[in-house]
Amino acid sequence: MWTWVDWLGLALFDAALSTTAFLGLILFPLLACRQPVRRILAVRVALAASIVTIPLVASTAWPRFDLIRFVEDHVAQAASAAPESAGGAEFGPEEQIAVPPAATRIAAVIDFVARRRPVLLRVGSLIYLLGVGAGCGWLALGYWGVRRLVRQSTTPSTAARAVYNQILEARGAWGSAPDLRSSAGVARPVLVGLRKPTILLPSHLDNADGGGDRLRLCLLHELSHFERGDHLHGLIASLAQVLWFFVPPLWWLRSRLLIDQEFVADRAAAHEFGNESTYAASLLAVAELGVDRVAKAQSVEPGGSSATPDHRGGTPLLDRMLVLLHCPYRLETAPPRAWSWRLYLLIITLSLAATVVRLRWPEHVLPDHQLPGTRSTRAHSFRVAEFSAAPLPHPSNGRSLPYVLPVTLPESFRLELQIKVDSAELNHLRIAGHLLSPDVHGYDRPSSESQDYPPARRWHTIEIERHGAEVAIHLDGLVFWSDNKTKTTPWLTIEPCSPTPIRFRSLLLTW
Repeated sequence: MWTWVDWLGLALFDAALSTTAFLGLILFPLLACRQPVRRILAVRVALAASIVTIPLVASTAWPRFDLIRFVEDHVAQAASAAPESAGGAEFGPEEQIAVPPAATRIAAVIDFVARRRPVLLRVGSLIYLLGVGAGCGWLALGYWGVRRLVRQSTTPSTAARAVYNQILEARGAWGSAPDLRSSAGVARPVLVGLRKPTILLPSHLDNADGGGDRLRLCLLHELSHFERGDHLHGLIASLAQVLWFFVPPLWWLRSRLLIDQEFVADRAAAHEFGNESTYAASLLAVAELGVDRVAKAQSVEPGGSSATPDHRGGTPLLDRMLVLLHCPYRLETAPPRAWSWRLYLLIITLSLAATVVRLRWPEHVLPDHQLPGTRSTRAHSFRVAEFSAAPLPHPSNGRSLPYVLPVTLPESFRLELQIKVDSAELNHLRIAGHLLSPDVHGYDRPSSESQDYPPARRWHTIEIERHGAEVAIHLDGLVFWSDNKTKTTPWLTIEPCSPTPIRFRSLLLTW
């Protein structure tokens, strides 16, 4: 069970980052877009794409682009491609002096999170599943309430049916029109249902006597919602919000979608109603009538639409009337076809690009998770062709300040490199915090090296293998174990020990 939970945690982590980045990229252009129909199309496609993010991220068929690994590899390539001199590529000690304090703090945070990553992923996965379950329950409860309202609804009055039939006859939409029902449980007209759409009409509007214009306004508004498929796209938006309830851009996008759908429905209904001013006055009258007479009968319909606002948090009535009466620019009735196709292509490209990019903490504790029963084929490496390190003594302890290379050390790794030093310098040289001298660890030095006097510099082949707390050091074929009291540094460090620069080459770190 925990294997699946761990895999789900990593998949959700990647999918959440991808969705947040993707919706964030969609959000900023929409802030500058003035046309509601264009914003509606963009948000609809973006929310639909966000729903399929999890299966796309979880699919092993897609390539993965690790952002942290990309940065580390390019820093390493920049270091290895530095201009060479007679002593190799020079790393300035002044630049390295400023690195260790910040690197140590960052490494400590990374190490803290990485070592607790299994627990964090499992807790996060369980919280996410609880949140999605609660959202699905709330959504199901809303649809159950809607179906209950439809079952308890009654046939509308003859006058209301006559007005509705007149509108349908003028539109020529008899076959596909939604059903019309009257309900005392709704405070405002609302379009509900997926397979069998229905317009629920409040009881106080279920007559044409003295209120024919208001009734016609509401019916035109709801039919406009139906023709644009707002009730279907409302369901998609609700599902996206259930899956990504913790993603801030999605809340704004869904709110913007609902408001823009009301704007467009108002424009279409006002055009057919005959006059924007009369429509706005009737809209305000319907809002006041609904609040006064049925203030306590509020209906909840996920993905539905309403002709009048809820003054306690619904569609802003003032914004709708301002757009309807005093819009300073021409509003489009539909987005241009060429612009729509470019939008589809852009959103699909951004969605796919976001799903292949991931952000991983350096692998300290766990290997990369795969689906249970599959094998991981990932291998990471860090290379530096050649460089030289000039020691700079520390003012307090006399030791040299370490050179910190831009790569963190996981729990298991293999480090290979060649160093040109003499035997005396080798006694004090530290790599990743470990001394390379076998004498310090109680091992006998090879006789050919111990007899060199005066000591001469030559190339030594070093291999360091770490598996958890055990660190094995290979020095020119001699294998010895590092002292358990010596801790491996979080980052790859090299601490020279000679007053003259020491040359390193063929550094390769794999994990």
